[in-house]
This record gives sequence, C-alpha cells and structure tokens, in this order.
Amino acid sequence: MRDIIKALGLALLATLILVAFIALVHTVDTRLSVKPSVTPSLTEAPMPIVIRIEPPAMTYAASNLYAKVGQVVGLDVWADLVRFVDSRGMEWEFYGVEDWAEGDLLCAIFYDGRTLDPYDDQVIVATYAASDY
Repeated sequence: MRDIIKALGLALLATLILVAFIALVHTVDTRLSVKPSVTPSLTEAPMPIVIRIEPPAMTYAASNLYAKVGQVVGLDVWADLVRFVDSRGMEWEFYGVEDWAEGDLLCAIFYDGRTLDPYDDQVIVATYAASDY
C-alpha cells in the first residue's frame, strides 16, 4: 500500500511538472512562418528572408487545467477507449488503448472547459504511473 501511495505521489508530481510545461509552451513561439522583409525588385539582389516564430493556436489556458490520479478499470479495444476511475470514484474515458492494462495507475491532465461542472471535463493527456500487480 505504501508503494502505491508513493507511486501516486510521484505521478502527481510528474503531472504538475507537465502542467507547468504546458503553461510554458503557451508563452513560447513555436509555429514557423516565413515572410520576406522587403519585396525584391528585378535589379536588386534578393533580400534575406525574415523568419518570425508565432505561438500555435492552442485552446487550453493553464488556469483551466488540473491533474487527477486514477486506475484503469476497463479497455474497449474495438472503440480504442481506456476507462479509469479517479480517487473520488468518478469514471473517465480517453482514446488510446495501445499500452494500457487493467489495474494500471495513471496521471491525467484535464481541461475544465471553463465550467464548474466536472462531468463535462476532458482528458487532455494521460501518463502511466504504476501497476498494482
């Protein structure tokens, strides 16, 4: 039991670091757009191309993200769905069955949709934390 609590604590710490990284990505320019600085004429040598980096179009503000720890309780291979239960007993789903097994512990980052209702929250990313077997 102590190992599970330790794994959940480490998983929560990793999730919080991931949330901080996502918040940092919002401030870093990552989309590449190339625009000439001046329209070249036929008699002059071409002007150098100015490369401006712009942030990607992301819809998640860091203030609307939160983390939860859960345990996988079911896999639907045909629908590619992973079902897990969080520590409060709420059941959640996300796509991507590939490496998951029932009993795996995970950390998930949720987007709250800017609402107070937790039932419409979305799983943005789920990371493996540990296994209970």
